[in-house]
Amino acid sequence: MKKIFLSVFILFIVSTGMIVYADTSLNYVKGTVNESGTLSSGVEYETFAAATYTDFGTLGEQNISVVTAESDAPFKIITWSKITGDSIVGVNLIDLATDFELNNPGYEVLAGINGDYFNMTTYAPINAFVRNGDVIKSDNFYLDRYFSVGFTNDDNLFVTNKNNDTESKYSLTIYNDDNQAIKEIELQGLNQIPSENKVTAYYKTLNDVDISDATMMEAEIIESTSLGPNYITAVITGEVDGVYRNNEIITIASKNIEINSYLELGYNVRIQKYLIDVNKDIDNLIGVGSQPLEENQIKEFEDINDQNVDFAEARHPRTSFGFTNTGDFILATFDGRQENMDGVNLREMAKVMQDFGCDNAFNLDGGGSSQLVINDDGVFRMLNSPSDSSPYRNVANGVFIVRPKVMVGINISSETATSFNLDYTIADAIATIDSTTIYLDDEEVTPDSNSLIFNDLNEGEIFFVTIKIELFDVVNGYTSYFVTERVDLSLYVEDEPPHVKVSPSNFTLDITNQEGIYGFNVFIEFDDPDDTFVKMYLVYDDVKLLCSKAIGGYSVDVVNAVDKKRYDLKIEYHYIIDAFTPVFELTDSTYFFTYNSPPNTTTTTTTTETIITTDIEPNESSFLPKAAIYSFVGVIVAGISAIFVVKSRKIK
Repeated sequence: MKKIFLSVFILFIVSTGMIVYADTSLNYVKGTVNESGTLSSGVEYETFAAATYTDFGTLGEQNISVVTAESDAPFKIITWSKITGDSIVGVNLIDLATDFELNNPGYEVLAGINGDYFNMTTYAPINAFVRNGDVIKSDNFYLDRYFSVGFTNDDNLFVTNKNNDTESKYSLTIYNDDNQAIKEIELQGLNQIPSENKVTAYYKTLNDVDISDATMMEAEIIESTSLGPNYITAVITGEVDGVYRNNEIITIASKNIEINSYLELGYNVRIQKYLIDVNKDIDNLIGVGSQPLEENQIKEFEDINDQNVDFAEARHPRTSFGFTNTGDFILATFDGRQENMDGVNLREMAKVMQDFGCDNAFNLDGGGSSQLVINDDGVFRMLNSPSDSSPYRNVANGVFIVRPKVMVGINISSETATSFNLDYTIADAIATIDSTTIYLDDEEVTPDSNSLIFNDLNEGEIFFVTIKIELFDVVNGYTSYFVTERVDLSLYVEDEPPHVKVSPSNFTLDITNQEGIYGFNVFIEFDDPDDTFVKMYLVYDDVKLLCSKAIGGYSVDVVNAVDKKRYDLKIEYHYIIDAFTPVFELTDSTYFFTYNSPPNTTTTTTTTETIITTDIEPNESSFLPKAAIYSFVGVIVAGISAIFVVKSRKIK
């Protein structure tokens, strides 16, 4: 009888012929290195054979390609996609790297991998995507397991987020002929008439619009996407007299004199909504399917999930990136669906990334999309062996390690609503630095050192700090390179204390005798700064009269008034502040008026609550002269009437 021994080691022969021993539980064993090299100082690449084992000890033959960028190497992490017209164009990773360099002079792509899952018809990524400052798509796929990773390009390394939010309004950024951002303003909105000193933009309007009192500048669209909030770049072509239906243009309507002066120069513009919260100031962001390795812990398949658990457990070609605890950045692909290339499940992938030194690693689109490109002496080529190779699969976006012509570090600090500090460093130039110029928006600044303080700025505005460097080498002669940092001082404007609404107040009554109604009219004026008033009543004795709206106030008539009676008047006023239903109050003051019924005379009496109050006995001396006159006139009239009656009777 044969004995079967369970051992933590088994013997196998990798296809290269090398004998290795491996743990039969989840494990990875590196085999023969097929190729390795240096792409730039501190950036190395390698491709090699390997063996991986699942949790159940199933062997997989692998071809793994990896690029490691050390944390102190001169590089940046950039995300990119090719956009033509109004959509993302799917291209393979070699063409995508070429497109990035074409649109970003001053940067050299060292290596890159394919990016997020995408719609294979429209090439729209399924998750959020920020392309080197351009917010192409802000939201992630609705399922909980999908999220986005933003690259900070500093000691923080990255941020992750599921629910991304944007600013409530669009921003208009203006670029000069060197593609340097020189001015930005928040748009009042899209497709609306601008208010005083405001700017709006018209895009895909359904009708022609005539705006007579605004400067109208037409711009031809260069790029645009509508994968959430609109992203648009355009070039100003000239002034027009209105808005016309044309989906290939935008029309900027401006009542801002400063912005008009820039638009008249025919510069390029960009319209977009910036991400906020944890993603604020993140210029490069990509969507991922999962994070199999988190804080140096390999997750279980149920926690990884990705497209689903079966997908996570199956072996496929995979693409991953990760960060070590020292800040090194790692790109990797795991080839599959080919001879001696089995692909990996997501726990195997996490194990390999962990052995590379990563504490955190993420899964991107895989299968036929898995591609890793390197720059081989100025020529891009695939380092890995994609399963889709004739031709290579077109992808939506990618993650690149790029080297600037010169590394410029910008640190903004001590921000207030009207000031900030700038510290900058310059290092690792690939050519001789001829000159350095600092700009605040489009204004040149002369620095005394690498530290500057900007004071007395317009409160709460957005500024661009640009460091422009002229380089010289014998091959290319003079070339310029610049780095721009956006500084949003609106974040530091102190919020005004919340406004507390107040109820109506300062009631003033004008009281006028009205002979025709045998009474008097009361005209009420009052203050209502927060528009809380609903209605009011004039109240006296047990009577409550509804007041009517009149020019400049409210009015009510007291008819058939009692002669020589003193009326104690109050106002019952109804208003709404925070409740859904009105509340009411009575005025603190009582307004006193003694009615006398003159036969042919109209009297006006004005009293205010600041003069007469309920706790003071009313002083009627002001009424006595008029009352006496009325009584005297009444006696005379009565006497004449009596004489007339007597005489009339005598005639009869």
